[in-house]
Amino acid sequence: MKTQAIFFVAPGVVELRPVEVPEPGAGELLLETVYSCVSPGTEARCLSGLQSGAPALPFVPGYALVGRVIGRGTGATLAEGALVFCTGSQKLS
Repeated sequence: MKTQAIFFVAPGVVELRPVEVPEPGAGELLLETVYSCVSPGTEARCLSGLQSGAPALPFVPGYALVGRVIGRGTGATLAEGALVFCTGSQKLS
């Protein structure tokens, strides 16, 4: 599935880029974001290059969201349409 994502590409530089979202693997879920948590402190530190433990640039910011299940890999037990809270995400590049 193709979509677009916000990328932090360099300190102080943000781009909207097309991405290919892979199909969910075994035990994985594919979520459509309904609400995304934005932490002004964390995201500002990441964008400025000052957040310890942040992924290497470029990366898609964000680490917490509420989403709806729109796809399931083999063995995933939540029903499509379920509303979930998620922390963490897969790195897109």
